[in-house]
Amino acid sequence: MTMISVIDIETTTHNKRGFAACPHDPNNYVVSLGMLISDGRNKATYHDWHVSNHPHIDWEMSLKNSILDILEHTTLIVGHNIAFDLLYLRRLFSRTQYNSFIRSKMLWDTQIGEYLLSGQQCKFASLDSLSERYGGTQKNNTIKNYWDAGVSSEDIPKAELLTYMREDVFNTKLVYDGQVDLAMNTKPNMIQLIDLSMEHRKVTLEMEANGMYFDQDRAHKLEVELSDQRDRSRKIAKKIMSKFIDSDLESNPDSPIQVSAIIYGGDLTVTRQVNLIDESSGLPITYKSGSKKGMVKTKKEKQKMCIPTPQFWGKKEFDSTSTSDEALKTILERNIFPVQSDVHTLILLIIELRKVSKELNTYISAYSKKHTWEHSSTINCVFNHASTSTGRLSSSKPNMQNIPRKVD
Repeated sequence: MTMISVIDIETTTHNKRGFAACPHDPNNYVVSLGMLISDGRNKATYHDWHVSNHPHIDWEMSLKNSILDILEHTTLIVGHNIAFDLLYLRRLFSRTQYNSFIRSKMLWDTQIGEYLLSGQQCKFASLDSLSERYGGTQKNNTIKNYWDAGVSSEDIPKAELLTYMREDVFNTKLVYDGQVDLAMNTKPNMIQLIDLSMEHRKVTLEMEANGMYFDQDRAHKLEVELSDQRDRSRKIAKKIMSKFIDSDLESNPDSPIQVSAIIYGGDLTVTRQVNLIDESSGLPITYKSGSKKGMVKTKKEKQKMCIPTPQFWGKKEFDSTSTSDEALKTILERNIFPVQSDVHTLILLIIELRKVSKELNTYISAYSKKHTWEHSSTINCVFNHASTSTGRLSSSKPNMQNIPRKVD
């Protein structure tokens, strides 16, 4: 006999990495758990547990002991975005217990199920939207309003939270039943595809839980080295740019407008202090009294500063004034400017600055300060199984599929 356990977990909502209720944050813990145990379509019993006034360490031990027997006899675990719930359950058990009572079971994630049943068109479906589609109940916004107001789950009145959770569990079971009917009756081989996808989800869930080790000491050394390299390159680039740009305008290697004007020629806008002139006499206007008596009055005036097209372009045509990396590399490949020229050197420096800045800001500094957990020195991203039109896996928080192969 197939025994199905439909689960939903409510947790604390501490937010330290831009991810409220993150299961990798040791400050978060399970507040309540609801389970609907069914032998299929006929007999079903519902159980729920709440932290109430227990210290959460004792509470988690009590919760684990309460659900062990249920999980031992469970054949299939059903949930919506089930990885969230399983990552919290994984924290309750030893690795041996987790492998025996959870990882060895069949899974059904209604979010992934809908994604596959829709031909990858229904991405990140919410439980509310699926409940409406399959004839379930619609929840009121009471609990969401608590969360929006900054109230964490453990401080929400117990009766209200348990009612909310119970509704989620029963809606999830309803969606599951509807998806199975749809897959069995209208989608040949869909059950096998969903089962295969759920096995895949077990693997990526382990990847999320284990994370990727991040060497903070090495990252700090790289950050210092790359920062020095960036500062040196920026200083040289600004010195070169100052040969083309009026001293009233600060040279900025990060400005596409300035870089474009130097490479292709063009106008820049510069704000200057100019003297106020008396129209009748043509003489500067001065202050008549006060501490500035006798001093010439001035005003800020925006003026155009023209940088001529470099002679090296000659009759060579160019379609745009782009300063993208691709455009700059094309200029280098076409040998537009002599290797020893200031503009050639500037282009090399701009490309280097962008590369180093991306390595610093997107990877080294961001991963170290924003995405690495202090207690484990790991980066634990989220693998998304219901996010792309092609069916491929994606990752976020952070995107671990976008790491450069080598940081020089």
